[in-house]
Amino acid sequence: MNKGSLELIAAKAQFLTTAAAKHSYEAEALTPALLTAIDVINAMSPRGCYSYQIATAVDLHINTVNGILNALLVGRYPGLSFEIEDSLGSPKVWKLENR
Repeated sequence: MNKGSLELIAAKAQFLTTAAAKHSYEAEALTPALLTAIDVINAMSPRGCYSYQIATAVDLHINTVNGILNALLVGRYPGLSFEIEDSLGSPKVWKLENR
């Protein structure tokens, strides 16, 4: 798959993630779209430090979502971590790191 194709898929994953966030405050509802984004980002990212940010305009309980997503990543992608950072107000910044 070429870089252009991966960027297109990443844009689609970002759209799905943002759309899911706008329609639900439940972390479980966000999981499929976020895992799709994680799959794409992991395919695009080199080993080493890599980050990708997704901004959403939804107010989620940050620790709950971080905990759920990182639990899902254990065993799936060693070295991959997910964190939602609280910027001042909205939007939240969703940061994925591949170390």
